[in-house]
Amino acid sequence: MKKSSKISQNGSTAFLDDAGDIGILIKNFHWEQTSLGSIDNWPISLRTTVGTMLHSNCPMFLFWGKDNISIYNEAFIPSFGTLVNHPSALGQPGEQSWSETWLVLKPVIDDILNGKASSLNGGVNIPVFKTDAMHDVYWTFSHSAVRNDEGEVEGVLILSTETVNESLTLSNLEKSRGDLQFAVDAAEIATFDFDPSTRKFTGNERLRRWFGVSLTGIVDFELATLAIAEEDRVRVNDAIAASFIYENGGGYELEYKLRNMETNEERIVMAKGKTYFDENRQPKRFNGILLDISKHIIAERKIRESEESFRILTEALPHLVWVTDAQGNKIYISKSWDEYTGFNDLEFHQWVEVVHQQDLSIITDAWTNSLQSGIAYNSEVRLKRKDGQFRWHKVEGVPLKNEQNEIVRWIGAFSDIHELRLREAQKDEFIAIASHEMKTPLTTAKGYLELLLVTIMPENSAALLYADRANQALSRLQSFIAELLDVSKINNGMINYNFEEFDMVPMLQEAVHNVQVTSKQHIISIESPNEVIIEADKLRLMQVLVNLLSNAVKYSPNAASINVSITTEADTVELCVTDQGIGMGTEHLENVFSRYYRVKEHAVHFQGLGVGLYISHEIIQRHKGKMWVESEIDKGSKFYFRLPITQSNHKQ
Repeated sequence: MKKSSKISQNGSTAFLDDAGDIGILIKNFHWEQTSLGSIDNWPISLRTTVGTMLHSNCPMFLFWGKDNISIYNEAFIPSFGTLVNHPSALGQPGEQSWSETWLVLKPVIDDILNGKASSLNGGVNIPVFKTDAMHDVYWTFSHSAVRNDEGEVEGVLILSTETVNESLTLSNLEKSRGDLQFAVDAAEIATFDFDPSTRKFTGNERLRRWFGVSLTGIVDFELATLAIAEEDRVRVNDAIAASFIYENGGGYELEYKLRNMETNEERIVMAKGKTYFDENRQPKRFNGILLDISKHIIAERKIRESEESFRILTEALPHLVWVTDAQGNKIYISKSWDEYTGFNDLEFHQWVEVVHQQDLSIITDAWTNSLQSGIAYNSEVRLKRKDGQFRWHKVEGVPLKNEQNEIVRWIGAFSDIHELRLREAQKDEFIAIASHEMKTPLTTAKGYLELLLVTIMPENSAALLYADRANQALSRLQSFIAELLDVSKINNGMINYNFEEFDMVPMLQEAVHNVQVTSKQHIISIESPNEVIIEADKLRLMQVLVNLLSNAVKYSPNAASINVSITTEADTVELCVTDQGIGMGTEHLENVFSRYYRVKEHAVHFQGLGVGLYISHEIIQRHKGKMWVESEIDKGSKFYFRLPITQSNHKQ
């Protein structure tokens, strides 16, 4: 490139007229400080080119002279984006104005200045500030030579065109491809592609690993199908052939076994594909995916085996087994239901027919409470056998929970306890009769003993001692008889309750005093508010307290302290009796309130009939309360009951 020739000076700047803000900037710029010199000395070719640029709406940029001095029009300014600063770029050497991209741009400029053909550079991403935010904008740049007055190349003219839509389409397409590939890799999907006309087959890297065949290129379909287990191969080929029939819609979905041709490793896959047809309804392309479902199939197989084992077990048992979902909807009932009720698949309306009408509300309320609270379900109910006889059953159900401690199922069984109930009824009847018949002579005998105690002279100490011990023994016997009569009354629904408002604290103090005087080795402490007004049957509640305190004393032979506490919360009151005695194992906690139940380890050493806690539990339940126990062997026990402070619509 030769140095620009000088031309006659005419001093005209008319080419800058009506050129807007950029024209004013050019006119006022100190060009004499650049290699172009004063604007008055610019060659005609430069004036003409700049004038054309400034009056055009097409974005244009000009590099001129040995320093590639920068000149541009108004329309080109958006093309700068974040790469070039306006107006500081004006009049600067290209190396300064395009400093961030000059290493890329300079070879293009040099090629054109040295006589090479014009170039076109498309899809260049230059972020542009629009509507208060930066946006990716794509441009196409055209570079062409500009000759001076002597016909030599002295400048490079750049024209830019925004191609945002086309470029964004390509960019989005490329991004979508990347996202798709990421999804394929993340989901561990194998992909395949098959040309029906050439019978050539290929797949991605994962499919190649699964098949154990080199599919780096295109291979024969028949070779690839050798990786399909022999027992499934015909079925797969038939399914593919069916998808090639236009009328079938082209869909393909099949589960089969793959056997790696190199390692013999097996996996079960789910194949999904689609056939595409040409204008003549002939298959032109068949592609799709493979999913490894081996773990899923194995897990399902184990579940089926487990369910089959469960079914076999339940059908071998005499119990009526049932399974429901978390909401109580039936999932499974054992075959024994059919054998017992005569119904093939027991539904709710049939359930109403099977349960004794007097027991229906009891068992329904218990089941509803378990569903809402998540606690184990148990009750006793009469179920009608297919011959019309009602037999007593004990139902127990427990919730099954997942890893998140959420109930997913309930499982339980009805066990026939009819003979047990009959024996208990006979025993209760005998005890009731015996207790009633013994009550009168015991009362008479005790009366005579008390008279005897009055008449014995004080100096006859031996007679006094024997009479007093006989009186104490009769008192204990009277207590046993009273408990047995209470059991009989409870079983027959004959216990009357007299609800009244009273302060629970003085009643507790009285109960503690009555027990304390019979046991000098124990210290019974009380923790309670000053006043707790409650609506209850005072005598029955006193009976419960005395029973709990007496048990605490009885089962704490080597411990000195017993504590009774009362706490209130909202509309309930809770009482707890704590001892440091012998305690009991967790296996006894659910049964300890059952009638006649005694812990075998304790029965030899401690007297009792096993009815005191049963009576107490029934009394608390009639008060709409709850009774429970916490205990550990050799660490003592805590017996609790919780009552509503007020009773409403209670039964007498």
